[in-house]
Amino acid sequence: MKIECLLTVACLLCGCAGNSGKNGTETGSDRDEHGCIASAGYVWSEVRQDCIRPFETGVKLVSVTPADSGAVYAAYMVFSADSSRVELFLPGQEETDVLDRRTLPGGERVWNVEDDDTKNVRMVDGEWIVEQRGKTLYIEDIYPIYVTFVGTDGKTEQAYRVEVVFERDMARVTFDGTPFDLPQYVTGSGYGYGNQMMDLRGKGSEAVLTITDGPTLTLVEE
Repeated sequence: MKIECLLTVACLLCGCAGNSGKNGTETGSDRDEHGCIASAGYVWSEVRQDCIRPFETGVKLVSVTPADSGAVYAAYMVFSADSSRVELFLPGQEETDVLDRRTLPGGERVWNVEDDDTKNVRMVDGEWIVEQRGKTLYIEDIYPIYVTFVGTDGKTEQAYRVEVVFERDMARVTFDGTPFDLPQYVTGSGYGYGNQMMDLRGKGSEAVLTITDGPTLTLVEE
């Protein structure tokens, strides 16, 4: 009886070892009709005609709807190889939206379909947005942004190096080896980041870091 059990286990192990998924990923029986392995994060892409991981292949999007701000699942957009089509992988939708590229009279390129109720993809100020009936639904998630600044206090010859990680609503500033989390706030010309200990404002590749009870640094992106 023991020998028979051992032979059965051996056969099962051999069967599992010989069953591998796409790109060498081992799998059980969770392939979909296209052969994509869901447990490994693969889904079928209509515009790529292949099993992909949207988080590897696509552009990450975040919802601008407050009710969705805490959503667990991110959204992604995946372009075809020639960018003639874009596919939207949105949370809560079983089917993806496939949109065709069109050129507007003014030369702007957008991706949509002829139905007025379609979603529309376009680039605004260097960032991708997804909208519907003129209302923005998703924007490109470009964060975090890592920037290193160098500069002086204008009074001494000492050079300062400041590393900043920008998130969507805050900036983490590392100064003199110590990190500081600065919440974002609205200014007359854009945004600033600050707390009781320091304040960071900038435009383009230049910034000013004001340290409470310390120096005010004029910084330039390295």
